[in-house]
Amino acid sequence: MGVLIPANYDLRKLTDKYEKRVVQILRDQLSDSWKIIPRLELATEKRSHEIDVLIFHEKYGVIGIEVKGGQVSLQDGTWTAGKRTLEESPSVQSRNSCRALKKKLQKNVLSLRKIKIHSAVAMPESDDSEIDMVLVDDIPESFFFQSDLQEKTLGPRLFDFLTKVANIDQHVRYSEPVMSHEQIEDFVKFVRPTISYKWDPEAQANEARASLNGIVREQVRALSTLDMNNTVFVHGAAGTGKTYLVLNWANRALSAGKRVLITCYNEPLADYLALQFSEEQNIVVSAYLKIPEAVEGFPALPVPNPLPRDWWDTAPLAHIKKYASQLSNQFDTIIVDETQDFNGEWINSLIELHDPEGSQSLLMVGDWQQNIYQRDGKEAVDALAPTEAELVLNCRNSHEIGNLLYNLGGAQVANASPDGQGLYFEYVTDMDSLVHWVEHFLEFFIGNLRHDPSKILIVTRTSAERDAIRSSTPGGYVCSAYEDGQDGNIVCETVFRAKGLEFDHVIFATIDANVKKSFLYVGLSRAVSTLCVLAPTEVIMDQLQLVRNK
Repeated sequence: MGVLIPANYDLRKLTDKYEKRVVQILRDQLSDSWKIIPRLELATEKRSHEIDVLIFHEKYGVIGIEVKGGQVSLQDGTWTAGKRTLEESPSVQSRNSCRALKKKLQKNVLSLRKIKIHSAVAMPESDDSEIDMVLVDDIPESFFFQSDLQEKTLGPRLFDFLTKVANIDQHVRYSEPVMSHEQIEDFVKFVRPTISYKWDPEAQANEARASLNGIVREQVRALSTLDMNNTVFVHGAAGTGKTYLVLNWANRALSAGKRVLITCYNEPLADYLALQFSEEQNIVVSAYLKIPEAVEGFPALPVPNPLPRDWWDTAPLAHIKKYASQLSNQFDTIIVDETQDFNGEWINSLIELHDPEGSQSLLMVGDWQQNIYQRDGKEAVDALAPTEAELVLNCRNSHEIGNLLYNLGGAQVANASPDGQGLYFEYVTDMDSLVHWVEHFLEFFIGNLRHDPSKILIVTRTSAERDAIRSSTPGGYVCSAYEDGQDGNIVCETVFRAKGLEFDHVIFATIDANVKKSFLYVGLSRAVSTLCVLAPTEVIMDQLQLVRNK
């Protein structure tokens, strides 16, 4: 939804019903990155002006809108709206009012000396049947008729307009903001001097996360009761709410007095899940390979030194299979997150941890597209003939990021998802340029956008890239493992250890020109609100098809 300024603006103040309707349409149909200022009155030396609605966006600038009610017509050079004859063309009226505001801003506000204000006309009850568009004194795209002000048409029509007046291309997935944070605050201060307005990117990120959490709750609620079945597998692309469903299932089982095991392959994800149940007594949360260490009753499993290459693939599995039946405290419900990271033998070994007198529930979620380890867990899951369902909407990522992931094979972005705070990229060719641009964007995120460092994740393709970034302390910021992120450090991990995690702001950094699509998909999908991609040209232009606005 578009955001009114001030947020508590009372639409009953608008006595013109057509202006009120247009403001409501803009509020309900635009994304949250668009800000809406109803009715601005201006006085100049020559005459007074009114701008019925102002809207602005940090990437697209300011648009002043003149509203005309009733059927608008142009006959023999005369404009009418309903039964009223208009003294001048609506587009001329809009253009003159916007020009007057532009001159005032340029004269009185230093930061806005180069501001551009585009003019448009909205006609919520009119079509173009009585207007000869050949005769109008403006581009046709600046006229928004009734059919243009609908849910499915307003966004595309607005971009048609911006394409003409500001060279904005809706197919370009990256564009520099045209208004800085200082300019936005100065602009609002000038047009609404009685209110206190602060452009707060971190608050916007929090609002985006809260909005997305609400969407995921609605999507997951319907699948929570699948736990009534003994064996379940729910497929969901990145960001569809799989981990949220895992938490729901665990809470439902605990409320029913069941003993629960949650497991996954990735240790950082296991740490996050364990934190959600830190005060619960009847649950164990563990990475699969650490189950012999985490579950009470297993004999110690010594780790040899030197470590055989395949030890972690075989030794914990053999240990679980050998001693599972001897445990005195087995599990009623076992829940697996990121099932695609498991091989078939691991999945089957979990069944041996069930209490033979309990409900013996095995509840699994996963996304086979994220099978970056190339393991054979799918065959084992299929053999169990589980009850299956799918989470279909991406509820983690904001629109701009979600649309990028959709083109990599991800889920459709939820319509109500917020715009987010930007998609950035730079080309890198070697480790030095990689570290340089990581430093640049950390300064930008933390210094310019005022993002909380604890909400930033750096994801790399390789451990060498990760180690280079950590050792360089880019910009003086300490980059460390996930386990040390609680100390105020910036988390920097490979795509393997970042799996299953999500952060508000993500920098994906690699010099691998041949990085696999699955690694891109996993790494980029960690970002909720802001994403920066640092990669070779082949990745950015060919695989992601990112180009800059000119």
